[in-house]
Amino acid sequence: MLCATRVARLFLSQSMAFLMGCACVLAQGEDAAVVKPQQRIEKLDDGTYRLGKIAFDQKTRVVSFAAKVNMNIGYLEYILVNEIIGKTHESLLTTEISPMDLNVVLLLLGYEPSSALEDQAEDVAIPAAPKSSLDIAVEWKDSKGKVSTVPVESWVLNVATEGPVENGPWLYNGSKVTDQGGFAAELDGSIIAIYKDLRSLLNNPREGKTSDEIWKPSTDQGLPAKDTAVTVFLRPHLSKPKPSQSK
Repeated sequence: MLCATRVARLFLSQSMAFLMGCACVLAQGEDAAVVKPQQRIEKLDDGTYRLGKIAFDQKTRVVSFAAKVNMNIGYLEYILVNEIIGKTHESLLTTEISPMDLNVVLLLLGYEPSSALEDQAEDVAIPAAPKSSLDIAVEWKDSKGKVSTVPVESWVLNVATEGPVENGPWLYNGSKVTDQGGFAAELDGSIIAIYKDLRSLLNNPREGKTSDEIWKPSTDQGLPAKDTAVTVFLRPHLSKPKPSQSK
């Protein structure tokens, strides 16, 4: 039986081999070859790329994908989970994307998983890190066709402070490899956690992340109705999203 260290190394070597194949596809430009039968990177007409249901821009390092509003009331432990296998009863948003695909895209774009959350002994805010901190925004259309974009944290209420969650980045921690060699985020469907979850792909770096009783949907901040379709954008921290505007 493989020990945890050997399993982690095996998983890492397989992931790196896949990423090298992906890099070759991007380098070929027009020739988007098949890396694996079930995993293919496509080059889109606008020069961006797609892996599964995830679009990404190699130059700007912006990632985008479809999701929908899942909760308007109740306590939250997640911002985003997979709609089939994730903990949908406590997630603000749900999506069809694969956590594994998103992890591959983030690594391919040069983001680096941080161990700061795992290493932290006390519940204090984790400072932003250039290669591990991402700003997350959501875009949606209202019934009149107006398109709006806001930081996703503006849709969450901090009960402890009686105000919206502080604007700022989210931490890419990269999930974990299980003792059996599986990718935890893919197994759980956990993508963005607001309540500390090392098995999730991204986490909340703010103070209060160890409490599962202070995060709620914030309907006062313009949160759309349940099942409203949205687009989620992940981008390097400090590359601010454009102000809300009509189209």
